Amino acid sequence: MKRLHTAFALSTAALACAAALATPAGAAGHAPVKPAKFCTYIVDTGQSGCFSSESQAAAAFGARTQAYKDLGRIWSDANSGGSQLTFRGSQGCGWRYPEFASLGNGWNDTVSSAQGLACPITLWEHSDFRGAHQTYHGYNAYVGDGMNDKASSVSFDLN
Repeated sequence: MKRLHTAFALSTAALACAAALATPAGAAGHAPVKPAKFCTYIVDTGQSGCFSSESQAAAAFGARTQAYKDLGRIWSDANSGGSQLTFRGSQGCGWRYPEFASLGNGWNDTVSSAQGLACPITLWEHSDFRGAHQTYHGYNAYVGDGMNDKASSVSFDLN
């Protein structure tokens, strides 16, 4: 049940971010809306959210979640462009979080750049950590043609 709940939370965060990105600028005489593009998902609590700036995301999750490590980050575009999703958890490296077995709506098959923060990040072609995979150390402005827009799950257990 926890896996279903956390997968739902990740999908909800992705949908909220995607909805914010799809909001038309300048609709009906309103000021243009800056899209939310900085998303965070904390696996241990199921907390997630998307914000229009990194400082808003840090303010929302930073102080309350010092026990959690920033494991890694993915972006929807190359060169850390587009939307960003940061994965946080208490287990750290060497652990395959079941909650990351499916990137869910909004992030599935959209990853173009990745960064392993606390440890290397592995992108998997299919959900449930199946199919072709590539492990990245540090920041990678482009995940390469073999994995670009193909990742469906993420792990932090391979070196």
